[in-house]
Amino acid sequence: MNNYLPEILAPAGSYEIMVQAFQAGADAVYLGGQAFGARAFASNLTEQELVRAIEYAQLHHKRIYLTVNTLLKDEEIDRLSVFLKAPYEAGLDGVIVQDLGVAGIIHEEFPDMELHASTQMTITSESGAKALKELGVVRVVPARELSIQEIQTIKQKTGLEVEVFVHGALCYSYSGQCLLSSMIGGRSGNRGRCAQPCRQLYTINGISTPAKYYLSPSDLCGLEAIPELIRIGVDSFKIEGRMKNAEYVISAVRAYREAVDVYEAYMNKADFSDWKKKAAIGQKKDELADIFNRGGFTDGYFHQNNSSSMMSMERNNHNGVYIGSVTGIHGGTVQIDLTKELNTGDIIEIRTAGGDIIELTASSKGQAGSSVTINGKELKKIRIRDAVYRTKNHRLCKEILERNKSNILKENIHISVMCKKDLPVKIEVGTESASVSVAGGIATQAISQPLTQEGLNEKLRKTGDTPFQVSSVSFQMDSDCFFSMKEFNQLRHQAMMQLEQTLISKNKRSFTQRDSYIPEKTIHPQAVTQTQPGYAVYVSSREQLEIILKSLRKSILNITQLGLELTGFSGDELSDCVKLIHERDNSIQIIVALPHIYRSKMYQDIADAISLPIDGVLVRTIDELAVVSEIRSPDERAYEIIADAGVYTYNRKAIDVLQDWMNLHHYTLPAEYDISALTSFVHRAQENAPVFDYVIYGKQMVMVTAQCTYQNTNHCTKNNTSEDIILKNRFGDEIFVEHICRHCYNVLYLNTPTCLFEHEQELTNLGIRNYRIHFTNEKEMEIKKILSKQTPIKYVKGRFEKGIE
Repeated sequence: MNNYLPEILAPAGSYEIMVQAFQAGADAVYLGGQAFGARAFASNLTEQELVRAIEYAQLHHKRIYLTVNTLLKDEEIDRLSVFLKAPYEAGLDGVIVQDLGVAGIIHEEFPDMELHASTQMTITSESGAKALKELGVVRVVPARELSIQEIQTIKQKTGLEVEVFVHGALCYSYSGQCLLSSMIGGRSGNRGRCAQPCRQLYTINGISTPAKYYLSPSDLCGLEAIPELIRIGVDSFKIEGRMKNAEYVISAVRAYREAVDVYEAYMNKADFSDWKKKAAIGQKKDELADIFNRGGFTDGYFHQNNSSSMMSMERNNHNGVYIGSVTGIHGGTVQIDLTKELNTGDIIEIRTAGGDIIELTASSKGQAGSSVTINGKELKKIRIRDAVYRTKNHRLCKEILERNKSNILKENIHISVMCKKDLPVKIEVGTESASVSVAGGIATQAISQPLTQEGLNEKLRKTGDTPFQVSSVSFQMDSDCFFSMKEFNQLRHQAMMQLEQTLISKNKRSFTQRDSYIPEKTIHPQAVTQTQPGYAVYVSSREQLEIILKSLRKSILNITQLGLELTGFSGDELSDCVKLIHERDNSIQIIVALPHIYRSKMYQDIADAISLPIDGVLVRTIDELAVVSEIRSPDERAYEIIADAGVYTYNRKAIDVLQDWMNLHHYTLPAEYDISALTSFVHRAQENAPVFDYVIYGKQMVMVTAQCTYQNTNHCTKNNTSEDIILKNRFGDEIFVEHICRHCYNVLYLNTPTCLFEHEQELTNLGIRNYRIHFTNEKEMEIKKILSKQTPIKYVKGRFEKGIE
């Protein structure tokens, strides 16, 4: 049983909100600087503000974690150490990272600073977490899709600290495995610039109405799971919301702080059935919903794999709270019967039966059970019984800010004063961990008004805007001495300033830049040897494989590999297909492509696949890379490990790390890179001598989700869906939803394939020798055209020409 309480970890998009989060009861805050953070559109902090924030936290025994949780381009990785230098020297507690190259540099150059694995790394098992531990990671933020039991397994089997999201927005996709914003708009979520296309309206299969928010989850609220999470040993409760306002952050921190503190009394008890009542969980959830909720609250994946109950398909933003209904419309006024109190200044929405939303500001107030009359415009659209929701509780927001304003953090200090005639006056100021002493001028014989302990005590306890409050004062002084009060106040101020600097300097560090990654390091391209490129063709079903095998001799492609998507074949079927390929053409290598996401229940499927006479595996996540390295074939047969684009290698340092860590040499070039970025990266990475694959044709994967669009829209009949789902937004972007029923998750692809045959020579000149073709739901005629290198009538080029931000 866990005998300690987890930290409450709050988000902050600015210095001011950081202070408010700590005043509300947060133990730690995570925030971003002006670069490399996953919330590029938050205010974020300048270098000076970062240092100031770290010093503030240290004074008050709090912790600061800096988000460097984006993928860095190769030219950016050179600037990382310079970016981290100032906060590191100031005493930064930890860094949250996604990029393996970033992790490698921090581990090497900043070894005494904590390294935290972001949820963007998509860690779903103890295998992946253990592997990261070898890289120096001390804390992992696992994927939000894990159950409480899975979180417990990671904690127990790795010994790592575990940080779990307990409140805030949920992504539809596994974090870190989403390219939708990037591929349809050029704003990469992996680079902190997500445009949230998951919050858009979509239609299904060409039906124009009703369009819904099919990819928009409700907000997470884990208050009720607090006892379970504490008892399995979770180290940190993380609140999402670096883009949110102060009221949101304060209310969330306060709710979880109070709930955890109440639970402390139950730590060693078997029965905590009345904890929920004593912690006023229902009241806290109501208040949090009043501040912000998206389609109500869900407890996420803690107790269920997926469900439409976790979704907010009718509304994509703050839902507000239901407060009553319309009972009358009279000229320019509307009458509302209230089920909850209404405050003057509240923002309300009348949601009409016709789908219109009329926003009004309450000009009067009323209690639950009463009626109010409010002035407004566009009232002709309103009908009797239309629902009324409050989207801003003016009184509550004001109360939250006012209450928190008075919670100024002050550290207790003891002051000792020595004031004796003919000796320098001394003031010593100290905390439990440090003290300073300052001396001033000489005390003299009092002529008429000697100093008194009562008078000095009153002056000393006025600490003003310093971070201190006086807990005790002691004196050594003559009863008839005199000293200038102005000079005494200056001496007191000097002592407190010195104490503050002493406390801050205790955690200061020094940093020396290594020469391994210096700014603007230049890599000169080497000459490229011209050889005929090879093609690897990946299929998702036996039917597709048989079409390929029949077309081998007719294809103009130099097919050197055939890839089998593991999720497209049963165990026996996979074995039969491997035999079939060997019988048709023994010179072709066989690669098994592992699932786009890993969960522990897939372990045996992967082990069985690797035991077959295959030549390699395509791994999609860090967990799979770790699992494959754990599994050994019975005959110790060697097989190649190829990292797919989901094992992100956006810079040469990431390749360096993977080579040293996993002895990995074969990678897939980033789908988000344009030709300019590809050229720079390939040339700069060549010192590592990697082998690069490039996907030249395929429907681009844009999301991997634990949710099931089929189930959520009643298209699922348990392992037998009625028809493929194609989602379409108002911009015309079409998304094909693949259902992986065996493990109950979906993979979403752009329905229009990416095809770059016309740029093949350009890529070959760059040095690419391995091209990949991925078939998902293509039929026979489409497959045969691609094998003949015919560009489809309708296709896109991905980010090849325009790149990403």
